[in-house]
Amino acid sequence: MKHFFSLAAMLLISFISNAQIPLPVIRDTAGGGKYITRTMHLLESSTAEMRNTVKILVYGQSISEQDWWLSVKQKLEERYPYANLIMINRAIGGFASQMLWKTVEMDVTSFYPDLVLFHVYGSHIDYETIIRTIRSRTTAEVAIQTDHITKDSEIADYDAHKLDLNFSVWENKMSFVFEPGFAEKYKCELIQVRKHWMDYLKDNGYSAAQFLRDGVHLNDNGNILMAAIIEPNLRLNPVYTEADPLGLVKTLRADTDFSLSTDTLLLPFEGNKVDGILFDDASPADSFLVFVDGFRPERFQGVFNHTRPYDRQGGSFPWSMGCWYYLQHSFPWNHDEEWSCTIKTINQAQDNFTFSVAGSITGQDGEGAGQQDFVSGTGRVIISRDDWHIKRTHDVTGYTVQPGYTFYWKTYAMGMNKIVPAVNPIHGMENTVTFFQGIPNTKHVLMLVKKGNRWPVKAIRVYRPYWDRQDTFFLQATPATLSFQKSGGAKMVSVTSNTCWKVRSNSGWLHADIDAWSENATIRITADTNIGVSRTDTLFMEGTGTMPQKIIVSQEGIVTSNLLFNDKENRMVIFPNPARDYLMVYSGDKKVYSYQIIDVGGKIFATGGFSPLELKNEFKVDLNGLCAGSYWLRVYSREGARLLPFVVAR
Repeated sequence: MKHFFSLAAMLLISFISNAQIPLPVIRDTAGGGKYITRTMHLLESSTAEMRNTVKILVYGQSISEQDWWLSVKQKLEERYPYANLIMINRAIGGFASQMLWKTVEMDVTSFYPDLVLFHVYGSHIDYETIIRTIRSRTTAEVAIQTDHITKDSEIADYDAHKLDLNFSVWENKMSFVFEPGFAEKYKCELIQVRKHWMDYLKDNGYSAAQFLRDGVHLNDNGNILMAAIIEPNLRLNPVYTEADPLGLVKTLRADTDFSLSTDTLLLPFEGNKVDGILFDDASPADSFLVFVDGFRPERFQGVFNHTRPYDRQGGSFPWSMGCWYYLQHSFPWNHDEEWSCTIKTINQAQDNFTFSVAGSITGQDGEGAGQQDFVSGTGRVIISRDDWHIKRTHDVTGYTVQPGYTFYWKTYAMGMNKIVPAVNPIHGMENTVTFFQGIPNTKHVLMLVKKGNRWPVKAIRVYRPYWDRQDTFFLQATPATLSFQKSGGAKMVSVTSNTCWKVRSNSGWLHADIDAWSENATIRITADTNIGVSRTDTLFMEGTGTMPQKIIVSQEGIVTSNLLFNDKENRMVIFPNPARDYLMVYSGDKKVYSYQIIDVGGKIFATGGFSPLELKNEFKVDLNGLCAGSYWLRVYSREGARLLPFVVAR
């Protein structure tokens, strides 16, 4: 197998045909290709009649931005002319792992690549966060690139500690300790750029500086060398004959794996993304609806994402515009909503500014200051004071934001509630449409409902990320108890979940700002002012496939003896008394299922009741239609009946 990859390296002569450096010999690659088999099988199996789409993302910081990747792309296009290769670069210069982990959802999961070529400097902790996010949110295979050599002393450190691994140079420790560990843990390909680079310098008597333009970044020869190291690793190793050993993607065929004999398809699956492969002649008349676990895909907040910030002046994120680089939210986003942020005031140092945000659907949503954490009125925009990139851009590039400057971003759904097919315009390529992506990586049921003339679906492709595969749904709300003062107020409840859920209360005095959502969230629970006695109620958190969670809520009350009738023995209270239009009834821990209003002679004037599933311990009784006088309220609970006297005053 060493012979196979050495031959591959020899084929790279075109990389250096115009350079003054000799061709590198790529060593120790006999086991290469183990964790990129799905991507390479897709490339290798592409033909003129079956042009497989293969998406490759180059991600990292400034080293990944450099031109070597264009040479790699060119070689892949030449070697696999029939593949529909979509290879893009979203690396962000200057973003070490401590910052880059915050942009992964925006940049990587939205693209949902087949392969990620990844390199970044920085913290090993945040480095692992990036790998874990990619492997848990997408089915992308990951090729980890270790660091190249920037100083000759790094080689000496390696030689001194290659056996005990007690390196003093951080890049050696990352490249030979941490990154191999991450590669094995998350089943990623490891491209040992650093070892190959080191061997090359030794073999040819070069210094590290000869391949760098500024002590870190690559010069022309450095780009040639990097491409010559990377490209031989992107080949199908014939030892690995199984195309998808980790079970990342499964294609199910109509009439073989599922039936379309009725107008509704129910298909259990495991994963977080589903594509439909449609017939080439599918048309808008063949539409159908999409549901997941009985809900429209847009019910799942993981389906939503946002674009990179942009402005109207042609600025490039993040170094030639002023903006945030990490956006959060606590309230559901809208599909296809454009947001704007306008800088209202800003100082010369660019570190103290005020701003306002607005959404094209939401409207004006609040004002904030850059030195403070910001939560918009709806909770759809949350920006930490540490996640602005205005001052850093100014300090590095000199770009200056002026008052009135506005930048934008869009929120969008990575899925559709209704599929309206179109004819396939490209021969040999699958007519593919994404139903949804970004839902929790667990068991689900797909439901398709035909609305058009015929079923246009010939296959369904299910994607199941390798990491964080969950076999069951879960729902947990904390804290489990809340306590309010009589003046009311707000409390926060943290929800951890991988399914759709809703909040239900039997009372009218408790309110949740989110009554239905999916996955993790923070709910704001507010209580009205209590003008009665102390009261208790239960919030029910109900999630698909989970046991209901209960949050017990209590609130202090006001006791005014001349306004209340208090049955102390049974802890039942009515007020106001005398009353005009209504009575409020509090029955403590006793659940009431019906009541009657009677006079002193036993005549029934009114009745009311509740369903067995919604028994009440707090309710309102309408007194309209009653004449002034003395009455009794007969209350029925499981413990029996109680009579409570009251007076109607007109």
